[in-house]
Amino acid sequence: MNVTVLGAGGRTGRGVVAEALVRGHEVTAVVRRPPDPPLDPAARTVTGDARDAAALAQALEGSDAVLSAMGPAGEDPGTVYSEAIAALVAAMEASGPARLVITANSWVFGDDSLTGPYAGVSREHRRALARLRASRLDWTVVATPMLTDDAPAAGYSALVDATEGGTIDRVDFARAVVDTLEHDEWIGHAVEVTA
Repeated sequence: MNVTVLGAGGRTGRGVVAEALVRGHEVTAVVRRPPDPPLDPAARTVTGDARDAAALAQALEGSDAVLSAMGPAGEDPGTVYSEAIAALVAAMEASGPARLVITANSWVFGDDSLTGPYAGVSREHRRALARLRASRLDWTVVATPMLTDDAPAAGYSALVDATEGGTIDRVDFARAVVDTLEHDEWIGHAVEVTA
């Protein structure tokens, strides 16, 4: 399968690229700036802003699915992330592919009031989910309460459209994101994954 990975230069994105390559997928890695250290040369790297239609068109060419490891940054991220997801959805609806997997934190579940230092991040995840729900795409959100840099566990558990809390290491989270391509029953759902 030809897979486009957005946010490929970040810690989660690097794991998703590595996992997709190990499974034999052809990978186009989209980064905002050349990553240091560089990504695996087996991945085709495209540099550009995910809100830029021309960069997205180049990144999506020949793609069968998109895995987004982009995320809002900082305590007050503004709307850059949800704008990028909206641009991505528009590009995919215009010319394909139809399959989209994005990552989020578990505050994406529900609509209760958000407070605390990273409430803006969670609001951005909720905006992205709302945009997916309004789309014609075959989307899935893979969410987790907390990512760790712990050693990989023996696997992970998945809960559809609900949250129980917990953690997951970055390696297993990347596996779950790539696994989602094989779970058609997760299309149109947010799925929490934990160790």
